[in-house]
Amino acid sequence: MDKDMIYHALKESMEQDCCPICRRTDESVRATMRSILYEGMTDMDFRKEIMSQRGFCNHHSNVFLEEGDALAHAIVYSDALRGALKDVVADDFTHYETEKDCFFCTMAKETEEQYVKACYEALHEEEFLDAYKQGGMLCMLHLHSIRKLSLASKEAEEFYL
Repeated sequence: MDKDMIYHALKESMEQDCCPICRRTDESVRATMRSILYEGMTDMDFRKEIMSQRGFCNHHSNVFLEEGDALAHAIVYSDALRGALKDVVADDFTHYETEKDCFFCTMAKETEEQYVKACYEALHEEEFLDAYKQGGMLCMLHLHSIRKLSLASKEAEEFYL
């Protein structure tokens, strides 16, 4: 396996009493949020996308607020509210009839998939496997995801012996 940044980030996270995939996915989403808060408010395409989605999901709205910058929050939510007001005036509630992934949900899923695949591959490395055995853990969701990758490659028993 090519030991890239993802490999080292996952290995480092083995020492932190949490699922390294969960931790790194959350850190990646938060880093993107900070970047957006810092420079994304001038990106009109991003703002139009957020307005078309009517903001973020409840979870990512709360995380976004934790990252600070009241002015950027005001910009994002004024855009989202402007879209919501148009919906009310037009009596169009189609945006709210089904729950859809927000910008950060989509990003988190894509990032999580990369980390699951990298973790599965890294578990074949003796150094990484030793770190896992010494104190690493995976949440049940990610253990199952790695198991599915293992089953697909006919190596299922190796992680359960």
